[in-house]
Amino acid sequence: MAIESAQISTLVWLEPEQADLIREVTEKAGLRVVACGMPAASLRGRAAPEPVIAGAETFSDIRHALAETSARLVLFASGAEADPGKEGGSPLDDMGLLRGCRERDMLLVSMEPWPQTTQQAVAWVRDGPGAGDARLAEMVRVVPLLRDTPVFTAASEVLAGMDVGGGSARTVAVSARGSAPEGSLGARLFDAMVVVHALLGSPESIDAAIVQQARGGAGALEGVARGIPESLRELRGDLTANLRFAHGRAASLTLSSRAGHWFRGVTVLSDAGCLRIDEQDFEHTDPRGPASGASRGGGGGSVHATGADALAASLRRLVDSRGAISAPLHSPAVLAMCEAAVLSARTGQTASPATVLRMAGAG
Repeated sequence: MAIESAQISTLVWLEPEQADLIREVTEKAGLRVVACGMPAASLRGRAAPEPVIAGAETFSDIRHALAETSARLVLFASGAEADPGKEGGSPLDDMGLLRGCRERDMLLVSMEPWPQTTQQAVAWVRDGPGAGDARLAEMVRVVPLLRDTPVFTAASEVLAGMDVGGGSARTVAVSARGSAPEGSLGARLFDAMVVVHALLGSPESIDAAIVQQARGGAGALEGVARGIPESLRELRGDLTANLRFAHGRAASLTLSSRAGHWFRGVTVLSDAGCLRIDEQDFEHTDPRGPASGASRGGGGGSVHATGADALAASLRRLVDSRGAISAPLHSPAVLAMCEAAVLSARTGQTASPATVLRMAGAG
């Protein structure tokens, strides 16, 4: 039976600076927020925050709230630990907690990478109940993913004609920018790697650099390789990367979690021409140039799409039974690509996703 989004009671776990975004997102998605909570560390030294949603219950213990709630949807806008001074870590990493929620038929949604590590993904795919990529993707849905947008689906026929999977596509460039409330740099990296993996598969090597804002400095920048956290969810700043694939193919990434204006776009170059995709439409140009003709298509998006628009649209698709079910993410491979990029940035050397997978126990 179809469930309308306005009927979905929702529990939200968020950072204080995400309050305005979450109000906008849930309103646009038509969700009914019944409870909101924030990590204890994020509230220390702050005045008591205003209720995120009028009438919604507030909580401090996320595990207790999840055990007691009647909410049908849980939105993890933050991937932070409930309280770094106590045991338990992030609720997103508590597989027993998540499994219990799913057994109660709750839809779990995260704006941050999930699982957080290749090792977690490999262990779940190999040993988890109903093991496999598809079951892993069903446990927690990551949003918003550019690969799952209507415009990307609309461009699928063009992508097939460009022989993306068969090797004709030789170069892919992905750009993704947003503000801090819209997610970490790790969230932008995960989204970008999902697109790259869908188009080209796994690269042989990745050469990446991360520039992040100094924690205590007013606008000062840390060195490219200094102080970069290992956790994808803790990454902040800008990332550039060059990915090398077999048969002379390549991809590049330009990502930021502090760019302010939301944007996601992909350019695919092949023997069949150039395909440019963003969240509003796509354009395919023949290799002989514009004079030979171009095709356009779109997903009906706003010309000035924001992060809130992208998130709300993703949530609506998830709760609407008529929406397309996203394909499995091949999470171990995607996370290995993400971790290889971070490893490269930390060491200043190229890194191999295949090595990350082997170290995580895959194969």
